[in-house]
Amino acid sequence: MTRTRTGHIVVTISVRKEDGYYQAECLELGVPSFGETLGEAFDRACEAVILYLNTIEAEGQCKRIFAERGVKIIWGKVPATKRQLSARVGEFVSPQEVQIPSLAAVG
Repeated sequence: MTRTRTGHIVVTISVRKEDGYYQAECLELGVPSFGETLGEAFDRACEAVILYLNTIEAEGQCKRIFAERGVKIIWGKVPATKRQLSARVGEFVSPQEVQIPSLAAVG
């Protein structure tokens, strides 16, 4: 029987306005997205990250990709910590907590 655990990762979403749209990217995973508003771009970026995580888990690649990109899994409650983020002019940056639904392959 395979035991699954639920974990979280904290990723950085960067958004900038370009060509009339807000272009978003998860900096740690390189997952892009966009939106017509700043809020929509952040929301879509989080959705894209979740889809990406589900895909790499289904392919058995979570452990390798997380190791390559320095992504740390937080088991249990995510501690409240302050992170200093830097942004360029016209760029919006926000840390986002993302729940990983099932991590049988990472454990």
